[in-house]
Amino acid sequence: MATYPNAEWRPLAAGSPGAPMDAHDIVCVHTMVGFLAGTESMFRENGWAGTESHLGVGGPADGALDGTVYQWVDTDDQADANLQGNHRLISIETSDGGDEKNPWSDAQLDAITGIIVWACQTYDIPAELIADSTAGQRGIGYHRQGIDPWRVAAGEKWSNSNGKVCPGDVRIAQLVDTIIPRVQAQVSGSGSGTVSTALILDAISPDAGVAGDQVVLTGSGFAPADGVSFGGVWVETWTIDSDSQITATVPEPNASGSVSVAVSTPDATSDGVWFSYADSSTPPSPPTSSLTLSFIGPDTSTAGSQVVLTGSGFLAANGVSFGDVWVDTWTIDDDSQITATVPEPVTSGSVWVSVSSPDATSDSISFAYEE
Repeated sequence: MATYPNAEWRPLAAGSPGAPMDAHDIVCVHTMVGFLAGTESMFRENGWAGTESHLGVGGPADGALDGTVYQWVDTDDQADANLQGNHRLISIETSDGGDEKNPWSDAQLDAITGIIVWACQTYDIPAELIADSTAGQRGIGYHRQGIDPWRVAAGEKWSNSNGKVCPGDVRIAQLVDTIIPRVQAQVSGSGSGTVSTALILDAISPDAGVAGDQVVLTGSGFAPADGVSFGGVWVETWTIDSDSQITATVPEPNASGSVSVAVSTPDATSDGVWFSYADSSTPPSPPTSSLTLSFIGPDTSTAGSQVVLTGSGFLAANGVSFGDVWVDTWTIDDDSQITATVPEPVTSGSVWVSVSSPDATSDSISFAYEE
């Protein structure tokens, strides 16, 4: 039995998934487009007969489980997360809170690095990025390398969900620029592999409010920060939560309207992002989410089985359809997740799944009915 020492062992069912690994060529990183608990619930729905990954890593959206590692499948057995690559890939799912654009947290970066170091040392996997999903490649990869349209012509197909963004560009950059150098350093015994990060301020949330409100700044290179400014006014109360996040209290403005917010270090000042001071007598408008369907899991099953849809804007949903068939049993779990029971099909094969609201219909994702 092969389990990662720092993981919580949580097998999906009694016994074994059945098929042993033919080889251990690649450690493949995924993004959940969801949460750790929700993904585990989906995996458990069909036990070894459904879709599952070897390991999963919690994120900030999972609260205290940020950086926690679950192991669902022995890495000497196949997990059904990479289609044609199941026989030779170790799969790691990572929580993103329902948005593949979210970066990995510091705790997730540490956890993913630890898993990959262990896998490389245990199975003699090269600590380097693979070029593509073709047979014979060995090293560290990400799921999108085996998904159309990014998959190379001769590459193994690692998913039937064409266009599935798994993971997003931000996480791919973190894999290449942060995780793999750390893995290489630890595998070679040269230390922690910590790399310096450029000072970048990506976003402020919320981006409008009044003095005294608390806001969260996200980006990179925040560890050496020595100041945060709002339109030239230095913030008195602020905290470096991690290298990628700062929490700050909005200061009194020296002018009305919008101001540029920036983070400073002894050596640099970030580009600014805009923050709008609102009239404190006017309550802020509630946030709105566009209706987006980004993932269905599993994407192959039978009528009567349960699937999880992830995306955004689901609180306004009034229907889910599989082809021309409306779903009878479905539940809005939250604004980014719907659980639905697959309806009886009117045709065999694949159908398009979409979510509808009174004002819009999401883009569609392919779902295949099993015979």
